Amino acid sequence: MMTYIDRYVYDVGRRLPRKERDDVEAELKSNLQDTLDDRTKGQPTEEDEVALLKEFGPPEKVAASYRPASQYLIGPDLYPTFRTVAAIVVFAVTIGLLVSFVVGLIFNQGETIDIGSRLLDTLSNYFQAVLMGLGSVIVIFAIMQRLEVRPDDDDEEWDPNDLPEVVQDYNRMGRAESAVGLAVNLVFFILLNLFADRIGLIIIIGEEPLLNNIVQDNLFWLNAVLLAGVLLHAILFLQGHWHFYTRLFKLAIDVTWLFVIYNLVTALPAEQETLIAAGLPENLPTLLVGFGYFILIASGISIVVNTVKWLWNALQQPKLVYKLPE
Repeated sequence: MMTYIDRYVYDVGRRLPRKERDDVEAELKSNLQDTLDDRTKGQPTEEDEVALLKEFGPPEKVAASYRPASQYLIGPDLYPTFRTVAAIVVFAVTIGLLVSFVVGLIFNQGETIDIGSRLLDTLSNYFQAVLMGLGSVIVIFAIMQRLEVRPDDDDEEWDPNDLPEVVQDYNRMGRAESAVGLAVNLVFFILLNLFADRIGLIIIIGEEPLLNNIVQDNLFWLNAVLLAGVLLHAILFLQGHWHFYTRLFKLAIDVTWLFVIYNLVTALPAEQETLIAAGLPENLPTLLVGFGYFILIASGISIVVNTVKWLWNALQQPKLVYKLPE
């Protein structure tokens, strides 16, 4: 059974760097448990736990005490709020410019559009907007730090009942990992649209690549699944862990990837004559199809295994799967 102390230690630990988390959690839990046992003669009640945790204070202040004391541009008291605001700024700019780019394409379907040039302009505007937004946030919080402005949480008594439920390890998602996922999907989306007409088998530099028509036929689905990946990892970055609906969203993206791979593979046999005419070996289409089906089957097995593992863990700890940290 999860105790108040377990939830308190977890809430403190999730505010600390990963490399320090285990040691701090073990030390803090031991300290709290020993203090509680000494006071209650080894027979603590929930009321005793709540009273002890109130004495220790809010988790964010305890977490701040474990960080090294030094001169901060943005100190421990303000950093959690700064991180949230910065993430919201980046997320808003990303979604805003993506929507602007897609809407621009939709409303100009009847015109000749240089997607590559438009995407480069959007990318340039994106980095400028992100730098300006983050720069403004940093300046504001740095001024607040110098003026010693701190979150006003002393007027309302902190209540251990507000502690978040512990998120199991299988549901944790590091923000660095989600940021990498977001960046990878965004970069592939950009490259796909910049060089959509140059993706395929290149036999002679300067000539149109072979199999590019297959890429063009599936361009909509490729863009859709990459944009969905950007959105998924942006949500994970903000939340810090997996939730029920993000698991379902990830499953939908994976299944769509299978659909795209299937489309690519099944389109290859029709290109056999084109590949042979270009001087490629006669068995190359067969090899490509076999390799494509191998990827398709391996991906399908991986999706099934991960889904079963998730469902099993959810059934083992049902009450911890759907709870979002406050």
